Amino acid sequence: MQNGTCGRCGKSFIRPERQRGPLERFWSLLSVYPFRCQLCTHRFFRFRWNRRHTKSWANNDRRRYDRLNVNFPLTVMLDIARTLDGEALDLTVRGCAVQSTKRLPEGLLVGLRLRPSPHEPPIEIAWAVVQTILPQGFGLYFASIDPADEERLRSHVESLFVATAATA
Repeated sequence: MQNGTCGRCGKSFIRPERQRGPLERFWSLLSVYPFRCQLCTHRFFRFRWNRRHTKSWANNDRRRYDRLNVNFPLTVMLDIARTLDGEALDLTVRGCAVQSTKRLPEGLLVGLRLRPSPHEPPIEIAWAVVQTILPQGFGLYFASIDPADEERLRSHVESLFVATAATA
């Protein structure tokens, strides 16, 4: 995480973003760099005098969001009658990695129920897309989520960021 806050939500969980196009590369000569909020997903620019822009993508990492290690159950809804139980291994506001005995094909559209706490109802993801195939499962991108469930997901991710920062 970087110092500074998001202009939209005011939270301090921001990450450097890859520059897009020649105009943004020109702005970097003036020490203006792109960032992305890890909670509200807002992309914005900040002036950072005499500081080099951290290239988190240097290792061919295309991720826009920091992954948070988690370990809680989830259910993937393949269609009305078929479901697949698995476990969330990492989580962001836009996706998660799923550990499962079955592999799903890339590009498949599924529904998802995340259960981060046994004391609360599950977080419902209306549409998630299988983005990557992993050795022990698959990675999902959250394509469509109800605003109330999205707020609950953001709140959960924020509490994970706070807990991670407290232990670091």
